[in-house]
This record gives sequence, structure tokens and C-alpha cells, in this order.
Amino acid sequence: AHYGATQRFFNIRWLIDAAPHTKQVLRHKSNKRPVTVNVNESVTMPTGFDYGCPNMNAQYLFTLPADSGEDFVAAEHLPLVVYFYPKDSTPGCTTEAQGFRDSIDAFKAAGYTVVGISRDSVKSHQNFVCKQELNFPLLSDKEETVCKQFDVIKEKNMYGKKVMGIERSTFVIDTNGDLLKEWRKVKVAGHVDEVLAFVQQPAWLVFKHYQYAA
Repeated sequence: AHYGATQRFFNIRWLIDAAPHTKQVLRHKSNKRPVTVNVNESVTMPTGFDYGCPNMNAQYLFTLPADSGEDFVAAEHLPLVVYFYPKDSTPGCTTEAQGFRDSIDAFKAAGYTVVGISRDSVKSHQNFVCKQELNFPLLSDKEETVCKQFDVIKEKNMYGKKVMGIERSTFVIDTNGDLLKEWRKVKVAGHVDEVLAFVQQPAWLVFKHYQYAA
């Protein structure tokens, strides 16, 4: 399809050097104001210009206490991979955490911060982090505020009894605070590799929320 609308504001810290169907998005360290680019032409951006998002989408942003004892403010760590898991130190959650741990350098190279969230206490997270030598933050959502924000509290059947708990889920949030991708009812095997493959895609594929006129 031909994209007829050529002018768009990208309120994020990614610049576009683009031609139709062959878009490549480059990251810029600045993060302050939007820039208009032509998506049908190669663009050379002026040096010293600040790019970014003055108005983030707050729908997927949050603040929670981390295992470090400090508050983790999502808006300060974008783009972000957020994964929700049921409970510290259980077999599936341990395997998943180890997977993110072992791939953390690759996520960082792609520009992403990884963070895990469960209803466990900060102390429980600290023990889990220490035992598994985790190299990314774990956040405590004891009140289920962020869990409900992402709609991951679901009814489960445990030993014949229905209970409410966290459905294993992962979300990718971009530099604007927009949701790029979600996985629900996650199966641990191969999941970290799938998330990593997504964030390592060419950026014009990752940032599917761009809207073009037909």
C-alpha cells in the first residue's frame, strides 16, 4: 500500500530516515520536543536539536516500589519491557526470571529496560533477586494497582478451587508510553526469546502505532 500522508509528528526520541516500505528508525539520546519529518524522503536532522515526547500517554505508566528500596518510575525508563508473573521463587517464575537475566545485555543493546512485577513484597523480591542473581528490577504491586491497570488479574483454578491471581503476561511500551505489543497467558518456554526478537526488529516494524493515511 502507498502511504499518502507524508507529514507526521513523532513525539518520541526516534528519528526516521525513511523511504516507502523501507523505513529505518534511529534512536536519539535527547528527549524533549517533537519534530516533523517527511516519511517519503531521507531526512537529515540538524545537530543540537532535541527530540522527544512532551506529552506521554499515561495509560501504561506507573510508579511502584522496587527491590532496591526505591520507587521505580516507568516514565524515566522508557522504552520498557514489563512482565507480570504470579509469585517469586516458584518454578515457572524462576525460569522466566532467569531467561530475562541471561538476555539482559541484548535487551539493553536494543534500548529497552526490563522490569518484572508481582504481588510479592519488596523483601520477597530482594530474596529472589539475591538468590537468582537477577540484574533487572522487580516491583512490588501488593495492592494490585498496576496489575489491574494492565488487566492481568484473572480467575484461576488451583487444586479445584477458583482464585484470583496474576495471569503471566508481558508488555512492550515505547518512548511515548504507548503499548506496542502484549503477550497474555504466557507459556514460559521460549517466551523471553520471542520478546527479544520483537524488540530487535527494525524499528519501523516495532513501532506499529504509527498512523499513516491510506
